Amino acid sequence: MTRGRLTAISVFGIGIVVVIAGFFLLRLAHTALNFWALGALVFALLVALLVTLMLVAPKPGQSVLFSTAALSSVLWIYLVAVVASVAASHLFVNHVSAFVFVELAINALFLIIALIVVNLSKHAAESDARTYAKQQSGQFNQPTRGGF
Repeated sequence: MTRGRLTAISVFGIGIVVVIAGFFLLRLAHTALNFWALGALVFALLVALLVTLMLVAPKPGQSVLFSTAALSSVLWIYLVAVVASVAASHLFVNHVSAFVFVELAINALFLIIALIVVNLSKHAAESDARTYAKQQSGQFNQPTRGGF
């Protein structure tokens, strides 16, 4: 296990333990809405852990810079959206199903955007490989008609 993976697992493990312990130690009302909010936070942390493990793993066939920058940005936006929805959960006191729908929508949007980023990253890597091959063959060093 690499150092990055071990660090990510330990940081997110501590975060999950703190969230669960905080829920039970802060004496919050144990309503269905609060349990859904706890589940949403824990699920978001698990998703963030998996994405972080994917970011620290070697990525053959992907543009490392593009995938790391884009996925980490999308991950932060996802986590902020989940935390904001949990913080605003008091608005859903009488509408637990609406809160569940909002959480499902946030997760679905994150999944769709993450898949798009991964596919674009593969396309960027292929384009980079073609450009590198042209540079190595000297194709860019030869002037074209009308060039210097």
